Amino acid sequence: MKFSLFSYPRRILPKSLYGRAFLIIFTPLIFVQVITTYVFLDRHLNSVTHLLAGAISSEISVATEIYQEALSQGKLLESQDLLKVFSSADRKILSTLNLTVQYVPEKQLLKNSKKMLHRHPWADEILLKDLSKKLFFPFVLLSDSDNIFVNIELSTGLLEISLPYKRLMSKTTPLVLLGTFGASALFLTISLLFMRNQVRPIQKLAEAAEQLGKGRDVSGFRPQGALEVRKAGHSFLLMKERIQRQITQRTEMLAGISHDLKTPLTRMKLQLALLPESQDTQYFQEDIQEMEFMIKEYLDFVKGEGEEKPILTDVIVLMENVIGDIYRTSKKIDISLDPSLNSPLFLEVRPHALRRCLANLLENAQRYATNVWGSFEKKHNFLLIHIDDDGPGIPESDYENVFRPFMRLEQSRNLSTGGVGLGLTITRDIARAHGGEVILSRSSFGGLRATLKIPM
Repeated sequence: MKFSLFSYPRRILPKSLYGRAFLIIFTPLIFVQVITTYVFLDRHLNSVTHLLAGAISSEISVATEIYQEALSQGKLLESQDLLKVFSSADRKILSTLNLTVQYVPEKQLLKNSKKMLHRHPWADEILLKDLSKKLFFPFVLLSDSDNIFVNIELSTGLLEISLPYKRLMSKTTPLVLLGTFGASALFLTISLLFMRNQVRPIQKLAEAAEQLGKGRDVSGFRPQGALEVRKAGHSFLLMKERIQRQITQRTEMLAGISHDLKTPLTRMKLQLALLPESQDTQYFQEDIQEMEFMIKEYLDFVKGEGEEKPILTDVIVLMENVIGDIYRTSKKIDISLDPSLNSPLFLEVRPHALRRCLANLLENAQRYATNVWGSFEKKHNFLLIHIDDDGPGIPESDYENVFRPFMRLEQSRNLSTGGVGLGLTITRDIARAHGGEVILSRSSFGGLRATLKIPM
């Protein structure tokens, strides 16, 4: 088994043009956002946190110096009234600090106390480094979800300082990230709206091509969109006109020839009727009958490319009606329905053309076989109508040859058995005009299986 490095990504890629366009826009945008966010968090946020940590450590250092100076003068031992302990200048400085300070006399740090970092270790580490540079006393740094605690051991007691944790975190970081991702989402939405307008003309072109392939009217299609898409649309319309012109010319030519041949044939039949009966006249009559049959086949071939409009038709009832017509002069044909299908089964088809198509397949089957079976199956949004028989079948090498015009595997001159070789050609043309196909294969009953495949 050959393995391709890109086979798996291809399997998971979106199948639609709109999905792939979205992926083309979305993927680079995500990479840009991830890289931008990483750079922002790694540099900007780190720089801001250093500044905030420096401000906090400076405030703690100032508060520590004020308290230590008061201790060195013995003021804190004499009175706990801060209004009397500190000078007006010190009180003013302490009031401006956004710190909660409490002095506990004769208390020391635990010998095994560790610096406990909880909420954001990376931010706590930055603050810890700044405090280590600015404090000359033993201290412990702790933090929880809401506060930062710094316990400093002074000469005669323990200074407990606390402050809100939000002071260490940048307030603008969430707003910047929210604005960045919000702007990206907004521009992505706008881009998708514009992309949708660019994809819509391509979708309409694809739908028009599909409708044309089914033989339906696409006169309402108008090229739109970008220059290249409009150019493709105009090329499609030119192709449609050429195809329709070619079909019209061939149809008119065949119809004219067939009708023109009827006039001399009628005269020949009248003249032959006036002649005395003999073996020669009998041969002439057989030749005339063969020519009439061929002309009828030509006209049927022309009708197969006519202007019949598609309408919603119950194909199961249509099949039963065709079988009913054959059953009046032949054997009964059993029909089985796939469990995934429900009756009635309405599809947009050309009922007369499809009736002729089914009749050709069923008549071929009952002409050469003893028993015939019909079945309906749904597969990949296609309706498969199987016609099986237990006849001799045909060689697999001739599965495609039988669809060629005037191809007859039966070599006799008997028109009731061999025909003129246009039946299956007409059948395949009708199927392809519906956007489908006729496929021949070996039947499980021993004969031939003819499958009419039409889109649902």
